[in-house]
Amino acid sequence: MMRNIFLLLIVAVLSVTSCKTQKFVVKEEAVSVVNASPNDISYKYYVILGSFENLKNANNYVEQISSKGFTTPVILKSELGYYRVAVYSSDFEKDARNRIASIMEMYPEHKDVWLLIKK
Repeated sequence: MMRNIFLLLIVAVLSVTSCKTQKFVVKEEAVSVVNASPNDISYKYYVILGSFENLKNANNYVEQISSKGFTTPVILKSELGYYRVAVYSSDFEKDARNRIASIMEMYPEHKDVWLLIKK
């Protein structure tokens, strides 16, 4: 009887710990905002939906995802020369991580969304 209870407890713990824990990429790099207005401020955390070698492709992607409901995407230029399209920015890591989880749940086609931490 004790053995069955012990096994049941182990199964319960494993099922709780294996619940939908989404993993995603986290990178730290220096970036500058490309399409900034005078009122824009720089944030520490950016949720990245796309990365491009040229600015034209990044701008086209901004138009494409704007039609899906992503409002005010920001284009960042990384220290590596890539143009990153951010759909959310914050000074709070938890908020950015929550937004990534939300995107992964609502938009399965964007499961490669990732977190950029500004150096």
